[in-house]
Amino acid sequence: MQGLLARKAQGEKNSDSYYGGTCATQRWPLQQAGLWLTTLQQAGLWLTTLQQAGLWLTTLQQAGLWLTTLQQAGLWLTTLQQAGLWLTTLQQAGLWLTTLQQAGLWLTTLQQAGLWLTTLQQAGLWLTTLQQAGLWLTTLQQAGLWLTTLQQAGLWLTTLQQAGLWLTTLQQAGLWLTTLQQAGLWLTTLQQAGLWLTTLQQAGLWLTTLQQAGLWLTTLQQAGLWLTTLQQAGLWLTTLQQAGLWLTTLQQAGLWLTTLQQAGLWLTTLQQAGLWLTTLQQAGLWLTTLQQAGLWLTTLQQAGLWLTTLQQAGLWLTTLQQAGLWLTTLQQAGLWLTTLQQAGLWLTTLQQAGLWLTTLQQAGLWLTTLQQAGLWLTTLQQAGLWLTTLQQAGLWLTTLQQAGLWLTTLQQAGLWLTTLQQAGLWLTTQKEKCQTNPTVNSKQMCMWTPDIRC
Repeated sequence: MQGLLARKAQGEKNSDSYYGGTCATQRWPLQQAGLWLTTLQQAGLWLTTLQQAGLWLTTLQQAGLWLTTLQQAGLWLTTLQQAGLWLTTLQQAGLWLTTLQQAGLWLTTLQQAGLWLTTLQQAGLWLTTLQQAGLWLTTLQQAGLWLTTLQQAGLWLTTLQQAGLWLTTLQQAGLWLTTLQQAGLWLTTLQQAGLWLTTLQQAGLWLTTLQQAGLWLTTLQQAGLWLTTLQQAGLWLTTLQQAGLWLTTLQQAGLWLTTLQQAGLWLTTLQQAGLWLTTLQQAGLWLTTLQQAGLWLTTLQQAGLWLTTLQQAGLWLTTLQQAGLWLTTLQQAGLWLTTLQQAGLWLTTLQQAGLWLTTLQQAGLWLTTLQQAGLWLTTLQQAGLWLTTLQQAGLWLTTLQQAGLWLTTLQQAGLWLTTLQQAGLWLTTQKEKCQTNPTVNSKQMCMWTPDIRC
C-alpha cells in the first residue's frame, strides 16, 4: 500500500494492469487467509446471534455475581461431584423423596411430635434409670403383697395351672412367629383387623372395664399358662438383666444405617411393602390416639397405684423366681428362642448394624438439622423443578465444567466481541464502498476481496 501511494504521489500512471500486478501480490495472503472472512460471512449467524442475544452476555455481566458465587462457592459443585452418589441415590431411589412427599405426614408428625425423640434424648434417664436403678425388680422382690392376694384368692394361679392352654397353645401353635414371617399376616391383619386400635379407641373401657369387671384376673384364670409360665421361666427378667447387651449392642453395633445402605432392603421393603406407611396414613389413628388418648400415660402417672401395688406386692417376682415355669416352658417350647435363633437375622442385623442408635446419638444433628433447616425438604418439594432441571439439563453443568474456559475467555477477552461489534462497520463499509464505486475503490476491493480481479 505504501508503495502504491508513493508511486501515485510521484505521478505514475494509474493503470489497471499496474494495479492488477500489485493486487496479485497483495491478494495471496488474503486468499490464503480467505477462510477468515469466508467464515465470518458463512458463520454470520454467530455474530448476529450474539448481537441479537446480546442479553445473554449482558446478563452474565450484570449477574456477574452468579458465576462469582459459583467460583467462590466452588465447594458446592465439588461436593456434588465428590458426593455424586447422593444425587444418583436420589435419582435411583426417586421413590424415597416421592414417598416423603406423598407421606408428608411422616415428617410432619416427626416435626409436630418432635417431642418424642427430644424426650428420648432429654429423658435419656429412662433406660439409664432402669439400668442404674435396678430397684424396681428389687422392690418387686422385696414387696410382695400383690401375689399374696393372688395366693389368698387362690383362683388365679390354680386356674392358670388348670387351664394350661396358653403356653400349650404356644407350644402346639409354634406357628406364631413362623406364621408372621411366612404369612405376612401381621401388617395385613392390622389393616384388615383395624379393629385393634379402633377397639382401643371405641372400647376405651378396656382398663376401666378390666378394673371394674374383674375380667383381667378371670381371663388370666382361664388362660392359666401365662403366670405359671412366668413362674416356671423366671429367666426372662434375669435374661434381660444378664443380656443387658441388647440395648448396649444396639448402641455399640451401629451397623443399622450401614446395613440399610448396603442391603437396600429397608427402602425396598418400604417400596414393596408400601403397606407400612400406607397403614400409618390410613391408621393415622395411632399417633392421634396416643395424642388424643393421652390418658394412658396420664392414667399411669395419676394411677401411680399400679407400680406402687407392684412395689408393695413384691411377691410377684418372688413367685416368678420360685415358680420358674415360664422360661422352662420357653426352653421346652424352644420354638420362640429357636425361631429367633433360626431367624437370627433380626438381632444379628441389629447387632451388626448397631450404627443406627450410635449414629442417631453421635449425629444427633441430623434430625435437629432437619427440624431447624426444615426449609430444605420444603424447598425440594416446592422447587421440585430444580432437581428435574439438573437431570434434564445435565448438559449445562457438564458444559460449564468442560468448557469452563469459554466463559473465562469471554470475560478475559471481552474485548474481542466488543471489537467485532464496534468494528463491525469496517467490513460492511468496505463492501458497500466497493459495490457502490468499484472503479474508484479498486484498491480497497483488491485488499479485502481477493477473488475480484482489479
